[in-house]
Amino acid sequence: MQSIEIGGRTWTPGDEIGEGGFGHVFRARAGDGSEGALKFVPKTRGADRELLFESVTGIPNVIPILETAETTDFLVLLMPLAEESLRQHLRDHPGPMPLDDAIRVLMDIADALRGLDAAATPVVHRDIKPENVLLYNGHWCLCDFGIARYAEASTSADTRKFMMTREYAAPEQWREERATPATDIYGLGVLAFELVEGQRPFLGPSVSEYREQHLHQAPPALMSCPASLSSLITECLFKPSQARPTAANVAARLQMSVRPSSPAAQKLQAMNRDVVSALATEVAAESAARTEAARRQGLLDVASATFQSLVGLVHDAIAENAPAATIGLGVHLHAKLGDGELYLEGPKACRAGALALPRFASTIDVICYSRITIAQARGKHGHRGRSHSLWYCDAQEQGVYRWYELAFMPSLSTGSFAVIPFDCDPSTAVAFAFGMGGGEFQLAWQPIAVDQGAEAQFVDRWIGWLADASANALELPRYLPEQSGGFHRPPLRT
Repeated sequence: MQSIEIGGRTWTPGDEIGEGGFGHVFRARAGDGSEGALKFVPKTRGADRELLFESVTGIPNVIPILETAETTDFLVLLMPLAEESLRQHLRDHPGPMPLDDAIRVLMDIADALRGLDAAATPVVHRDIKPENVLLYNGHWCLCDFGIARYAEASTSADTRKFMMTREYAAPEQWREERATPATDIYGLGVLAFELVEGQRPFLGPSVSEYREQHLHQAPPALMSCPASLSSLITECLFKPSQARPTAANVAARLQMSVRPSSPAAQKLQAMNRDVVSALATEVAAESAARTEAARRQGLLDVASATFQSLVGLVHDAIAENAPAATIGLGVHLHAKLGDGELYLEGPKACRAGALALPRFASTIDVICYSRITIAQARGKHGHRGRSHSLWYCDAQEQGVYRWYELAFMPSLSTGSFAVIPFDCDPSTAVAFAFGMGGGEFQLAWQPIAVDQGAEAQFVDRWIGWLADASANALELPRYLPEQSGGFHRPPLRT
């Protein structure tokens, strides 16, 4: 390769140090002795997609493009010289990576993905793998945006939509569907599995076998890392893309994973890991379906399995802390202690568009719903308890589904209520409570997630209220609406 002028300096390529995307990377030296990396991208259709790299420069843990140039045949990118690639590190240190080191790598990548997702123009990388993770300035950074695209970009002939690395490709990539930030979360899940286990979850080796495994097989159980991390990695590998955690959720849970856990918390995490692992097995076979009905069914399967985890946690917390309680566990959970009772009903499937109203293009999509109720025999001023809705929906971010707890109150209060706040089924009657104006109901408890790491707070809240109700001491909320700490996304008008 001949020397090339970039940024006012002459750079001379040396040894080839890597091959990424659709170009070759060479170690290079400038006339003043500076070192860097030059990537030469042939000028073929879609080659300018490498320049997406420029738009994400400045996002944490993304290798920056310092300068660009071009020759007759190539686009040329000048980048800083990294210390090593994650792939080379894994080759030099075979086997599982020490847990602290693995979490450090994952935290750095999750921070990068969170930044890409939150950028003014979000970018989907679409090729998360150890070859595209480099150690630079003490952090593991993403590189090589050769098949990336803007998250909202329409598909065109040069998007390289069908390019992928089969060992790390998400189910939607195998189905040749639109990639989203959840696609990168799946790649992160494969990489995370590889770090903690010393091998990838799916081993092929043929293309057809990789396709079958990514589309239809659940990943093997992870038992060599803490239960909380095992659950997180398995959730990243869920087949329905909408059921995977967001990059922000992954980053926050990785931060929590480095903190010491109490014995009780470890026990809860182990139970959650087992449920999530079983869930991944149950829903894997459903992931290939592409119709709306099949999409909803896949999410319903996830919702039903995770709901049973919540039921189990509530049941175990009551049984452990109140041996005198009478507990019935069937389709519903019913627990009685003194004068207090707790009911947790099994979920029901929700019809599509249950909250739809005229003149609103986008509303919260509810997949299924349930309710949880606390009742007391004799309360002050006739107050007999409270009841909250549990909805599996995309309440806070469109297309990202979790279990949310929420509750309602009348828009115009006239008189006292025996149960307040109260639950409501998803319907147009309550749709107005989500910022559409009017209606007879309003939110008394803004939606707050109760799964994917938030289960303990949910359990503590309701067993505390059961304790109060057992002594007829559950009081009417002093202020309504209550400060749940939750929120919901606003509706979009047509």
